[in-house]
Amino acid sequence: MNPKKKKNRFNEKTKALEHQKIDIEKQISKTKNYLKNIYEDKVNCIITARQFKDLVIEYNKNEDIYNNQIKSITNEITYYKIKEESLENNKEIFSKYQKLEKLNRVIIQEFIDKIYIGKLNEKTNNRDIQIKWNFK
Repeated sequence: MNPKKKKNRFNEKTKALEHQKIDIEKQISKTKNYLKNIYEDKVNCIITARQFKDLVIEYNKNEDIYNNQIKSITNEITYYKIKEESLENNKEIFSKYQKLEKLNRVIIQEFIDKIYIGKLNEKTNNRDIQIKWNFK
């Protein structure tokens, strides 16, 4: 996949999540206004104390749900921003070494995090080697 398309995809997801977050924040604001209004209704004896209590409990539950959704969205936004930064860093590394002619220790350290070397299989005289890259 084209890195530019990936970046745009991350931007689109981030923007969509930001809009979702704004909508939820508007709902929280509405909920606070509803609470204010039902308090006034209670004071003016339009609703009973029991009705007021039930409504407050319901609105508080909804506000907790909204706040949890905001936390989740904020975490997701952070995740996509980190992915986007990582993509940019990877792109810079690859473009820097695009016409690589010779390997050295510095270059290897930029690409490779760890190398795992397994035990020697004496029958086949082979061993497993795994490379953990610095990027995904």
